[in-house]
Amino acid sequence: MQENREVDSSRWSIVVLLFVLLFFTLGSVNASGVFFLPVVKTFGWSRARFAALVALPPIAGGLSGPFVGWLIDRAGARIMIIGGTAVIVLCNFGLSQASSFAQFGAIFFVAGLAFTAATILPCSIVISNWFASERGLAMGIAFAGIPLGGAGITLLASYVVSHYGWRVGYFAMGLPVGFGRHSRPRHVST
Repeated sequence: MQENREVDSSRWSIVVLLFVLLFFTLGSVNASGVFFLPVVKTFGWSRARFAALVALPPIAGGLSGPFVGWLIDRAGARIMIIGGTAVIVLCNFGLSQASSFAQFGAIFFVAGLAFTAATILPCSIVISNWFASERGLAMGIAFAGIPLGGAGITLLASYVVSHYGWRVGYFAMGLPVGFGRHSRPRHVST
């Protein structure tokens, strides 16, 4: 009986961790509008040029979906989440140092691959593996992190960018993701 409670507690702890992961990782995607004008002003780019950069992550993510799914089947969701999250952190730090259109483009493209590897696909698999019943509720709670993160991270990024600049803003977006990626409940494997 004690073991069942422990497993049930672990399952819901996983949902909370996935909520936090999605809050910070995909929340940062939704905050890209905060960086639009400051980056355009810094480099003198047209708005269309920066908009093309911002389109790269979803394109990369969409194109890589089947390959990422294949990798998850072989390496496991946990490995993909950890690896993808580490790359997202590095991409945010890289964006804080980027100084050319090509650098931004390469980083945004890699970030798109990492978002696919770290978020929706592996999170769905983890929840499906841990929940036979209440699966919809578990996914609903975990995936609520996406829009709530979009709102919360946008507000945070807006504050940081307006007070410290866009470079510090990109750097700051990587910090919570990097610190949270090592947390997981005991007795949990995915």
